[in-house]
Amino acid sequence: MKKELSPGRTSSARGGSRWPREELSFWTKIGELPLTLQVKLLRFLQERVVRTVGGREQIEVDTRVVAATNRDLKEAMKDGSFREDLYFRLASFGSPLLP
Repeated sequence: MKKELSPGRTSSARGGSRWPREELSFWTKIGELPLTLQVKLLRFLQERVVRTVGGREQIEVDTRVVAATNRDLKEAMKDGSFREDLYFRLASFGSPLLP
C-alpha cells in the first residue's frame, strides 16, 4: 500500500521521501526560535544546503524565504535573544508592516 506524502514532497528511490529542490518557504514566529535553531537557519541561508534527519549527504536547495514575527527583532537583538547576523540576512529585502 502506497503511503500519502505531505504536499510538496516526492518519493525517493529507496522508499523515503524528499523535499523538492526549489520552493518558497514561509517561516512564522521567527523571533521566538531558540538560539540553537537560529544558528542552523543562518547556516541554511548562507550555504543553501540541507541534510535530512539521519542522512549523510548534503542536498543543495534553491529556496526563497519569507519570515514573519510579531516581536521587535531589534529589541530582541539588544537583549541577546535573536542573532544579529540572522537578522541582517533575513532583512536584506525586508518589508516591515505597521501594526
